[in-house]
Amino acid sequence: MLLYLTTSWGHPVHLFELTVLKKANIAQLIKDHYVPIRVDAMRTPDVAERYNQGAWPALCFLTPTGELLHGRTDLSAGVTQRALEQVHQYYSEHRAEILAEIEKAPPTQLPRLSPGLDFTTAAATLDGIRHDAMAWYDTKYNGFGRAPKFPLPELLGFLLEDPSQDLRRLAFVTLETMRKSPLRDPISGGFHRYCEDEAWRNPQFDKILTENMALLEAFLEAYRQTDDELARSAAAGILRDMESSLGDETGLFYAVLDSDGTPGDRASFYGWTEKEIAESVDDETTAMVLQAYFGLTLGTPMPGSGNRFSLEERVAPNQVGLRLGLAREEVTKRIDSGLEALNRTRMARQRPRVESGFFTQVQAQALRALAVASIYLEKPRSLQRAFEIADLLWEQGRSENGGMLHEIRGDDAETVYLTDQVEVINGYLELYRISGRAKDLLRAVQLAQETFEILGDDQGPGCFDHLMREDEFGALQHVYTPFDGNARLLNAVAILAAITRDTSWHDRAQALAGGLEEMQPMFRMRDAVYGRALRRLVATPPLVDLLTGEGVGELRLGLLKKAPPGTLFRAFDPDQATPWTRVETYPSNGGKARAVVTVEGKTFEPAHDLDLALLHLLEGE
Repeated sequence: MLLYLTTSWGHPVHLFELTVLKKANIAQLIKDHYVPIRVDAMRTPDVAERYNQGAWPALCFLTPTGELLHGRTDLSAGVTQRALEQVHQYYSEHRAEILAEIEKAPPTQLPRLSPGLDFTTAAATLDGIRHDAMAWYDTKYNGFGRAPKFPLPELLGFLLEDPSQDLRRLAFVTLETMRKSPLRDPISGGFHRYCEDEAWRNPQFDKILTENMALLEAFLEAYRQTDDELARSAAAGILRDMESSLGDETGLFYAVLDSDGTPGDRASFYGWTEKEIAESVDDETTAMVLQAYFGLTLGTPMPGSGNRFSLEERVAPNQVGLRLGLAREEVTKRIDSGLEALNRTRMARQRPRVESGFFTQVQAQALRALAVASIYLEKPRSLQRAFEIADLLWEQGRSENGGMLHEIRGDDAETVYLTDQVEVINGYLELYRISGRAKDLLRAVQLAQETFEILGDDQGPGCFDHLMREDEFGALQHVYTPFDGNARLLNAVAILAAITRDTSWHDRAQALAGGLEEMQPMFRMRDAVYGRALRRLVATPPLVDLLTGEGVGELRLGLLKKAPPGTLFRAFDPDQATPWTRVETYPSNGGKARAVVTVEGKTFEPAHDLDLALLHLLEGE
């Protein structure tokens, strides 16, 4: 069998399908010797995870029982033809031996969490992630790792929460580098998927909503810590782009905006020549400003782009002004008007397609980021939209037997995936932290309980990646407790333990942490999700109990803006009561709002004003 693992988007996918799969000799080889199966990786994450070859598209050569023989992602016409011929020839000549070896082999054991190391290893684990981040930091071009360069928003979030100013500075510098690089679309504001080289050049132009929303949170945390308006502006640009490019009139979000306007032409929508820029604006001076700002004469065109450039902030506005003899204010004004003109020109081109379908994980990430944006971008409508998504998810996205479905209004009404459960739980918890709306906390608790009931491993502390079906085939027959999904589950359980003060959640979090530590994933530097969750478990995050009364909205808003990273909030309000936040817990004070701060097990006297509450939080640090 030939498993074609792919997506409906991405320049490499389009190139492969247009230039390789359509070749007559390739099609004939597949027809003569294989049973082809096309699988959309986004709609079947269990298949994508088990047969993962590191990139899309991928060709996986399987036995009739679904065991992997060979896999490739370097899929030029010549490589694909040779692989099809050689695998067929080898399997034909050695079929009996291969099947006999498979029959004799012990059952496949995929990674599975088991009771792990002592919990005291947590500090060493956190130090290891910090050390690896510093070791992988690119001191020449900034960012982490070498080519291709990915934004890694989870790692940036881990560093932004770290006590070390040096580590936080790495995150600040990386965010600023990405903001000015071609990774960011300067016209509409969103970020592309990755850049092909270590110097942040030659972007793959896909825009992934989950990546963008996570970057939005990172930029806003950087703004919260530094008051850098450029970081705030970058976050606002992301939100604007995601709402216009991937937002739907229902209030939900699509997952991906494709890279190519014309499939196979990577620069057809996002690339520019100097002539195209000059023809898009009203006057020669604005054209000169844009060409200087984007540094077109300093760079080289993108490979295979027809001499088109990707746009980036290569020359600072004040330097552009000095070069052209213009005041900075005029340069800024011309850049803004020029970008609007370029956007009009670009929107007249053939637009990239949007990945259809409303994926549950995508909605969860969107509602979380919208809630955060409502605070730091001062957009009350964003919080209202987060509420609408949260309610719609609960009303239309749940399985009849509990848990969340993979896709809202999708065809698969049975499969429950761990990744969807944990993202929705974390989304509801963040929405509760920001708004204090009780039903979001209640939903998070219920869904966490259902996740362990439906997906829990009775032989270990973790959860399986999906609810097994009766007709599972090949690698899908083997149970699997994924590291990343369980790390995100650990984050949710650690927060639940802190909010509910329920020791059963704390015990479960400790068991999960031990199992994750035992699994020893391959790339410690990329274990930022685990690191953030572990940090919440090792050092219980600061907790603020907001007691309802006059001025509670202003008090909440001020604390959300200034409290240390990771601070949790509970609402003690008769209209938002939960089993863990009953108003009777605290005596009445005559109607004025108060904040009760607990840091490292120490609870301070109720604070009636913002400054005193912040002082308590900082004293606790």
